[in-house]
Amino acid sequence: AYLQAGRADAAAKVAREGRAAAAGDLGLIRVEALAGIRAGRAAEAVSTAETAVGGRRAQVAGAFVLADVYSDAKRHADAIGVLTPLLAARPDDDAVAFRLGAAYDTAGRVPDAEKAFRGILGRDPLNANALNYLGYMLANRGTKLPEALALVDRALVVEPGNPAYLDSRGWALFKMGRTADAEGPLRQAATALGGSSVIQFHFAEVLAALGKRDEAASRLEQALKGDGVDLDRAAVERRLAQVRRSR
Repeated sequence: AYLQAGRADAAAKVAREGRAAAAGDLGLIRVEALAGIRAGRAAEAVSTAETAVGGRRAQVAGAFVLADVYSDAKRHADAIGVLTPLLAARPDDDAVAFRLGAAYDTAGRVPDAEKAFRGILGRDPLNANALNYLGYMLANRGTKLPEALALVDRALVVEPGNPAYLDSRGWALFKMGRTADAEGPLRQAATALGGSSVIQFHFAEVLAALGKRDEAASRLEQALKGDGVDLDRAAVERRLAQVRRSR
């Protein structure tokens, strides 16, 4: 909760206090490290997490914690490095493949990410998380847009009404130039997940394109107050100023 509120030092303090009683708790290790990174102490936070996880980096739970920490510190090669041997040892583990695919995506290694998610879908065509992730990844980059929409629609068949998937659907439609069609699913997603900065941003872009600039500005303000995940704050602030000037 402190992390989501942007209070990184408070989050780190609570996690350290918890670790005094449960030093090896992976959840607390992760929160303490992420808080340290967001407070501007990335090198120290990563080092502490590496020491605390220790030999458990070869196990699924430990590797996932370190991958999260490395990714948050923008050490994408290290995140990939901790997950790759894990998948080699567990080639049919879709959870590990998913995390590695996400790490590839974050690192900009799109062909590798696409291969990882298609591998999951080859084993489990109804894996909604993989369907949505691959569809959103393609749509966000403006590539293979008809397939991107089809993948997200398949995810919504498995989990109807999932707001994250509705966001992906709306964003794919927007990228395809179907702005009016994008408003409905994005409005549902933005209403359900009001604290998601990236979803509020997506909805604001659609509203602005439809000429609904007052509501677009309001949604951009909400994006800046949200969780900040996957949000370029400076870019959103510039976009907000632009939308305000055009009203």
